[in-house]
Parts: sequence; structure tokens; C-alpha cells
Amino acid sequence: MTGAAQVSAHGVRWLRGLAACFAVAAATVCFAQAKAPVAGSAFITDVKGESTIDGKRAALMAEISDGQSLGVGADAALVIMFIHTGHEYSLTPGEYKVAGGAVTPSPIKGGVTGKATRRITPWRPDAGGMVNVSRSATASLRMRSLPPPAAVPGGKARAVEPVDTVVTALQPMLLFQAPNGKVKLRVESDGKTVAQTETEGRQWVVGQKLEPGRTYRWVVAAGGDESAASFSVADAATLKRLSGLPSPRTFSDRVLRAATLQSVGAMGEARAAFAALAAERPDLPELANLAR
Repeated sequence: MTGAAQVSAHGVRWLRGLAACFAVAAATVCFAQAKAPVAGSAFITDVKGESTIDGKRAALMAEISDGQSLGVGADAALVIMFIHTGHEYSLTPGEYKVAGGAVTPSPIKGGVTGKATRRITPWRPDAGGMVNVSRSATASLRMRSLPPPAAVPGGKARAVEPVDTVVTALQPMLLFQAPNGKVKLRVESDGKTVAQTETEGRQWVVGQKLEPGRTYRWVVAAGGDESAASFSVADAATLKRLSGLPSPRTFSDRVLRAATLQSVGAMGEARAAFAALAAERPDLPELANLAR
């Protein structure tokens, strides 16, 4: 078997494995949508130090239900957000009870009574999307056995990002790999070229505004080789909603921003956002999981 045939065969096997994983992921999404959180549910959006939910470790993005107890250890801090109201509670060391969409400190005899500070965050992913993000924080650990795609032989051209995802900019940035030298790029819609360029860089911001809700194909060509991928621009309503949100003020807001991007299907942008958070907070393994 020739080297090209081996790469091709490996690619087919990898794609089949990826398709199987997507099938599992799709089933997970459907289940999560069917089991959307009830009113009063909250999610952990920041945790520092030792904190617990009903005596068990409190993990980032874990879902909290009405009636559960929270414990925040000495020198620790916990932030939770109620998905249906946007009420966010920052908790100091102490014990708390979750009830009626609120967090109430539990007096500790001879101990310290915690303080729950409330604010309203503008960053609120939809409920079903938040459940999916919560489950992805741990489910991605089960995806590690999937082998990565074979390296592109000879440094050939390869479209890197965006690939089969939604973008939230009308002029998205395209990332690609290619041999040294000039690279030709074009963006197509319905078989017609709508934007093109020639560059020696390895990224390009599309030179004109694309249309909301439309799917595009983009091609990178270098050294007689071509690589193509597709992406969709978010619909006008989603773009309007995202553009109306303020810049994230806190770490919790940044987590919720990344979760919002994932919930609207902008997986590449969400992974990049989670990767930046993971680099900042290596103590939270869930962020690295979501960045994969």
C-alpha cells in the first residue's frame, strides 16, 4: 500500500470513529434537551479551593438543584448562577442551602456564617445549552480514546478553523496550515466566490461581510494542493443578541460567555474561549475538557 493510500485509509478510519462519536454526542444533546433544568436549577461558574455539593466535590459547571446543600471551605470561594433568572451568588466560606431559586447561609453553631452576595449577570446561555455544556465538561474525558487525524504529509495545505461550525462574526478569521510561501484563499457560497485573497500569512479575516444564517465553503490552496471546509454564520437574531451583551466583567462571566458560544453552535470560538480560561486556571480540569 502506498503512503498516500495509507494516509487515506487512516483518514477513513478516523472519520468513521469521529462519526460514531458525533452520533453519541447527538444522542446526548437530544437527551439533555429533553431533560432541561427545572426552575430553580443553578450551575457552578467559578470555584476556588475546597467546596462541596451535598458533601461531594463541587466541580465547575456542575448543576445544582433545589434543596441541595453547599459547603465552602476555609479560604475558598464559590459562584453559582441560576439559569432561569440570571441571579448569581458569590459565596464566602460557610454552609448554605439552595431553595426557591436563592441561596441562604446556614448558621453554624460556634462557627462562621457565610455570606451570599447576589448580582444579575447578563450572560445567560439557554437552559438546554447550559445542560449540554455541563455534561461536556466531564463527557469529553470519554472521547480521549479517539485517535487524532494523521499529520498532513509534506506540509500540505489544510483548513484549520472554522470547520463545520457556526461563527458569530460577519467577517470571521480563517486559520490554516500550508507550506512556506504564498497561499490562495477563497470563500464560496452556492458555488460562487464571494471573497478571495493571496497571502503569506497563516490567518485571514474575510475581506467582506458575509450574510447571517448562510453556510459557506472556504478553500485554502498552496503548492498545488487544496483543502476545503465549511462554516455557517449565526442567524441575525443570535448576532443581535450577542452584540447587545456587555464585555464580561468577571471570571464567571467569561465562563458563561464561552458556554453561550457553545450553546449557539459556535464550537470553535467556544473551544478557544475555554482554552484561554484553562490556561489561566489550571486548577479547573473541566475547562481543559471543554477546550478539546
